[in-house]
Amino acid sequence: MESKYTLVSLIGRGTHGDVWHARSTSSGKDVAIKMERSGGLGSLKYEARVLSTLKHTKHTPSMYGFGRAADGRAYVAMTL
Repeated sequence: MESKYTLVSLIGRGTHGDVWHARSTSSGKDVAIKMERSGGLGSLKYEARVLSTLKHTKHTPSMYGFGRAADGRAYVAMTL
């Protein structure tokens, strides 16, 4: 994981990736990190694009960032 976030614990596993409880190294805020296992952008890039256009509600997470971890895997940081 990049130095922007520190992974705390695994929340769940899906078909293409894992969801982690993480903490922002700059603000200390708890976030959810969805990280692809394959190393490609694929569906995660599409999901990040959709999340960035949605207004945050009780049922819709806010997206905080999108990028690649130090090992090359794509990730999306969002509301925990």
